[in-house]
Amino acid sequence: MLGQENDGVVVVSVPDGSTCRCGEQMRTGERAGFDLMANEVICLRCMADRRAGRPQVLNRPQQPWPTHTPAPPAVWLAPAAPSRTRSRGPRTWVTVLVAALVVSLVGVPVGLRSLRAFAGADTAPDDPGAYVFLNKDRRGAPVTWDPCLTIELVVNSASAPAGSGTLLAEAIDRVNEASGLHLKVIGPSTQAPRPDQSARDLASGLPGSARAPVLVAWTTPEVVPGLKGSVVGLGGPVHRFANTRDQERYVGGSVELDGPQLAQLLQRRNGHAQARAVVMHELGHLVGLDHVANSSQVMAAESGTVTEFGEGDRAGLARLGSGGCPYDLTPDTPDSSNASDAPS
Repeated sequence: MLGQENDGVVVVSVPDGSTCRCGEQMRTGERAGFDLMANEVICLRCMADRRAGRPQVLNRPQQPWPTHTPAPPAVWLAPAAPSRTRSRGPRTWVTVLVAALVVSLVGVPVGLRSLRAFAGADTAPDDPGAYVFLNKDRRGAPVTWDPCLTIELVVNSASAPAGSGTLLAEAIDRVNEASGLHLKVIGPSTQAPRPDQSARDLASGLPGSARAPVLVAWTTPEVVPGLKGSVVGLGGPVHRFANTRDQERYVGGSVELDGPQLAQLLQRRNGHAQARAVVMHELGHLVGLDHVANSSQVMAAESGTVTEFGEGDRAGLARLGSGGCPYDLTPDTPDSSNASDAPS
């Protein structure tokens, strides 16, 4: 259980020196409040003002570093560019407009990649360098999920084909094994996919949770127009970045799969493996991979006969699972001033 106060704030350890929105500077390892609903870090002085009912200070005078009381950095939310399905011909990702989660920052648009069915046999040789990331930070490192937290999935099976649970489970196992991340289905959902859903909706956590579970929806083109034609899936993440711009993290996302089209694919020879590869492709977008031109990879922009991750896919996934843990959400204990990273 997190060290949560009655105002919905938990205590975290600041991973990198930063500045609170009030202007207060903070140091690595200091303690701060994390507002679960607003998805931002609050310095201890702002927490005190908040609990006392005082107005938000926007330009606090700087003071010398304290020797005992830590203060945290402000974290701002912004939408990320996700990716989803593959396309049969030259097609770019579908761009979905998403409102910025914090109006003072310009949000990165969430892009949905479209995967179309189904191209011919693969001819390109496997290549361990054949991977592309959806987003990079200012240092050139890929934006990643927090590997110390489980990426929770809920599933809407309204238009799921027979055997969909096995397809998803097998795809998750392959992504987890290749990346070291921990995707996990935590239950069913009746939530319908919404093409106009905002980044805040996708990233906002449930009460007591730092972020919302990812909705995996087996759906139809009538519900999600982006699935019209030969597009079989859409998917991608939403990311948040700190005001230092070097602690960007994925904090939400969604996956939509065309149930009727995949049901037809399942009737083909080797259809189960090909349908599973579609789900693997969309989960690859969810964790941060973009399309590649190499047809020997599952993340190729066109769906072919590849049914298992190629060397490039696996190399990219391994890098996406190697990001550090940005915040320590372990509650304080009497004998420890710095909590350890939460287990994955």
